[in-house]
Amino acid sequence: DALNMAAIAEHFDKKDVAKYALNAGVDIMLMPVSLASGTVEIENYVSMIVDLVNDGEISEETINESVARILKLKNKTGLLDKTDFEVTSDKIENALSIVGSKENHDKELEIAKKAVTLVKGEDLLPINKAEKVLILDAYANEKNNIEYAIQILKEQKIVGTDFDYEIDNYEKRDFEELKDKIDSASIVIITANTYSRAYFDNTNEKSGWQGRFIDQAISEIHKQNKKVIFISCMLPYDVARYEDADVILCAYGDKAISSLPIEYNGETTTFGQNMTAAIIKLFSDEEFSANIPVEIYKVDSSYNYTDEKWK
Repeated sequence: DALNMAAIAEHFDKKDVAKYALNAGVDIMLMPVSLASGTVEIENYVSMIVDLVNDGEISEETINESVARILKLKNKTGLLDKTDFEVTSDKIENALSIVGSKENHDKELEIAKKAVTLVKGEDLLPINKAEKVLILDAYANEKNNIEYAIQILKEQKIVGTDFDYEIDNYEKRDFEELKDKIDSASIVIITANTYSRAYFDNTNEKSGWQGRFIDQAISEIHKQNKKVIFISCMLPYDVARYEDADVILCAYGDKAISSLPIEYNGETTTFGQNMTAAIIKLFSDEEFSANIPVEIYKVDSSYNYTDEKWK
């Protein structure tokens, strides 16, 4: 796994991680730093390793052996035989026409749809297109994921052009701010992005806002004898936490779409398809064939996982 994952980063200094990993025989360290802000961090990391070698904490022989193994593998796979590395306008144009192309993204969506897992509520699907639907996503930047799904549903005539829906987010918002919208909807879809149990722990002041909101929403929706659909957009372990939802789906990815991919003009566009796929599956007649790939355990009243399997 990544060397910047919390289980490592919260317990070890970066310098110690490098030293322990390389001295243990690791040849290529996966994600020792984040590249979100550019290459500065990786350049500093390399300089840190050089210092560790100069200080005798990592032997130069260890580095040379790793390099030899990497080069040997590259030679075995023919990578060292490739000499035509010149970047030309033709190559750039060709890459841009393939990477992020409509063909690529259509295939990505098909894969994402096949992965969507129906955990509960098969008898309530597909959603009645005549209902007024409110879709509440956890973060404001995920609206495009939903809009893209609605766009596809309309293009495929799964829903009509007059489909009655509304999208909003509950990101760190008070429940009362959205109660009127919940009251006026026939069906409510709620997404959650759970990265750890803190996200659904109602006692956690910093991260527990998702759990607090979803609990209030499910309770209020059921008081009104309406249905609530829950989509687990990240780690699927939260399905046991929100088991009171009438329909439960797992999407396994929460990457937001920065801009709607309405046109493909040769520019590389990257975006997540998981949430989009889950919304499409709710309204279409497509079969659900995927299974949750991990064991799910029950959550107790203190929001801790137990040793008892959920389902």
